[in-house]
Amino acid sequence: MNGPAQDATPLAAQEQATVSPATLRAARKARALRTACAVAVTVQVAGLFFSIAVSSIAFGVLAACCLGLAITERGNPFTRSGIDWQLLAYLAAVAGMVVFAVYPLDALENSRRVLLIGVLYVLPVVLRDERALLRFILIAAAAAGLQSLIDIAVYYAEAFSRLGFFQHYMTSAGMKMLVLLMVLPLLFWKGATTRDRSILALCSAVTLYGLILTQTRSSWLGLLLAAVFVGIVSYRRILAGLAVLLVAFVLLAPGTYQERMRNMFATRTEQDSVHVAAATQAEQNEGRAVLESNQSRVRMWRTGWRMFLDHPFFGVGDGDMGKVYRAYVPDAGRDEGGHLHSTYVHILASHGGIGFLAMLVLFASIARLEWKRFRADRAGLSGHIALGALAAFIGFAANGVAEYNFGDHEILVLLWTSVGLTLAAAAVAMRKAAVADSRGEP
Repeated sequence: MNGPAQDATPLAAQEQATVSPATLRAARKARALRTACAVAVTVQVAGLFFSIAVSSIAFGVLAACCLGLAITERGNPFTRSGIDWQLLAYLAAVAGMVVFAVYPLDALENSRRVLLIGVLYVLPVVLRDERALLRFILIAAAAAGLQSLIDIAVYYAEAFSRLGFFQHYMTSAGMKMLVLLMVLPLLFWKGATTRDRSILALCSAVTLYGLILTQTRSSWLGLLLAAVFVGIVSYRRILAGLAVLLVAFVLLAPGTYQERMRNMFATRTEQDSVHVAAATQAEQNEGRAVLESNQSRVRMWRTGWRMFLDHPFFGVGDGDMGKVYRAYVPDAGRDEGGHLHSTYVHILASHGGIGFLAMLVLFASIARLEWKRFRADRAGLSGHIALGALAAFIGFAANGVAEYNFGDHEILVLLWTSVGLTLAAAAVAMRKAAVADSRGEP
């Protein structure tokens, strides 16, 4: 019984025997820090739906854990994203904006949101296999679903006019839209288990209903356009589902909801006299409110263009926009001009032509990165995650036409999370392919 087999030591044991205790301790510490990073970024994203304070604290813990990981591993644990130069160009444009801002200290304070970009570099470090990727997405979807469930309960209990308990209804709508689009392709992925698909479907249904109750048209439109895109490039049955939802909305939605949709692009006082005469008083009031909101947006966009013409290179700065706006529109209403209700107009006015161009290049690079990853693995998990991220980006870009979502903390966390998930999924797919190649598998 004392043959050669007993004398053979497994390779792992041999390697461990030759490694110093200090190296083993460092390796254990690094694993613990990676786990801490994974927990912190998960709390940051999931907690975002309920408390920006909790999310921000988790982000601070995440930063500390990442610093500890870099020190422990005596090097940079992060890999290049493929859009690093574009990100650096945008950061340089932000720095220029701060220097030349009308109110530089306020602009500097607001520019801190660029730190959230770090999330996209962390996720590939901590989500290192398919189960970890799916677990993270399931937690995010569950957080969105739970938030929506509570939102809906409060909405009906308190008879709110628009849903938005944890955040402003526009922010809440944008968050729900992004999660729905990130999850959408995974609902049709053949590799998903029945359990995972059921959880995602249930959370998506509740989140979708919550999104509808926010009555935020730009998020509705962003969801619709991005879902159509997913249907065209991957799953045609989505198009049929969208058609059913639209018909149901037309037939079942309250008149005030339909009034918001009907007057989505109305900016003039000449309304359809036949429709107005037939409308209920509530619908007429909603129509007037929508019209005033649209007119206010157009006024802000025109004023933003004037700001750009006066400050064409670095803009007026992203600090105390309300005070700058009132220098241009002294009789502006109390709620008008705090931001310019459009990512594109606001960045053009606040960051100037240089910042605007840097943002467009960055946006194009993100879309290209996610499209290439989708094309590289259309049937796999990484391809479906990339398609969801691309759909979320399309929704974000469409939503940004009428909302300044690129300046919204919650929206930015989810945007950079979607990019980070694409990078993490790509890394997992490459490691999986390398293992298969080493084993001679097809």
